[in-house]
Amino acid sequence: MWRLADALGVALGTLLGEETVPVLHLTRRDEGAAFAAASGLRGRILSTARQEHRTEVMELVFDAAIRHESAGHAPGTEELLICTEGEIEAGPEGEEAQLDVGDAMWFPGDRRHYYRTQDTARAILLMVYPAVTRSILTSPPQTEIAPGLRRRRHA
Repeated sequence: MWRLADALGVALGTLLGEETVPVLHLTRRDEGAAFAAASGLRGRILSTARQEHRTEVMELVFDAAIRHESAGHAPGTEELLICTEGEIEAGPEGEEAQLDVGDAMWFPGDRRHYYRTQDTARAILLMVYPAVTRSILTSPPQTEIAPGLRRRRHA
């Protein structure tokens, strides 16, 4: 799903069809839509919100010796990466930095960038996408989107 969202130039939460009206949402430690990248990076979406822009908060779980590369997201996308366990080398090409526990890095996510670990690590990632100017999914499906992932409805 993550690769499809990147290819379409939209946030992962857009494909999952989250509601547009801000409401209280509690995500327990064993909840949240899981995702995995071909690089071995895995995680779960902790929160998505859509106002004039789209915001996603994800927990990232890195196994040892992971290198996850991104060609860049939609123009205007920004990322905030907070290292919560281990060490992570990350950032746009040519501006990489080593993050230790408690370190944070804000960078333009619309440029080629990567995350790399030597040992296991964890992080929280905040992604801020620009306003969507095209309607890719005006009526998201009400059925299962991918094995184990269903659209979440808020009361």
